[in-house]
Amino acid sequence: MAEGFGDCYMARIGDTLEVTRADPRILITQQALDEVRNGDRRYVTLIGDILTINASNRRVIYRIGEYLPNRQAYVAEWPD
Repeated sequence: MAEGFGDCYMARIGDTLEVTRADPRILITQQALDEVRNGDRRYVTLIGDILTINASNRRVIYRIGEYLPNRQAYVAEWPD
């Protein structure tokens, strides 16, 4: 986990989505957030600053926080 940020990996398996890894603190780009807003919302939603992944094997929630211009991404963390 470089610089205190981890990863979130998902895989499409047929008609389902599986989370294969979800670290508690990740970086997410504006492009990825836009894709969630404009895409298929069956599995991933963004309401306000809360990103929710409803996968077949687990539910993951991230709160979108500070924008880091040097990384061109937002910090996303599991809520308390």
